[in-house]
Amino acid sequence: MKYIYTAVFTPNEDGTKIHARIPDLPGCVTQGTDLEDALRMAQEAVSLHVAGMIADGEKLPEPSTLAACKTHDEQEAREEGYTLSEGTLWQYVSFEPAVKAVKAASVRLTIS
Repeated sequence: MKYIYTAVFTPNEDGTKIHARIPDLPGCVTQGTDLEDALRMAQEAVSLHVAGMIADGEKLPEPSTLAACKTHDEQEAREEGYTLSEGTLWQYVSFEPAVKAVKAASVRLTIS
């Protein structure tokens, strides 16, 4: 099953790295040397993050839209008194979890 989440890509100040975060999945962050690398790394990071959530039986959050994530980031920047980095990009990331979800099965044992 394919999933789609919004990723936010932000270049660092000297342009040597692009940081990526998935707003709907707190703690799911990575970076790359350029946008292509950061996108690949984001797909891998979110795939592993979601696979872990599935394995732990956690409910996956509903994905936010690009517009909702951008609006939230812009509002937070205004409220906190900072400006978003020039070149910040909001992009959908599609992926399949690194581990397939397993259907639960019931087993009945009789010990005599």
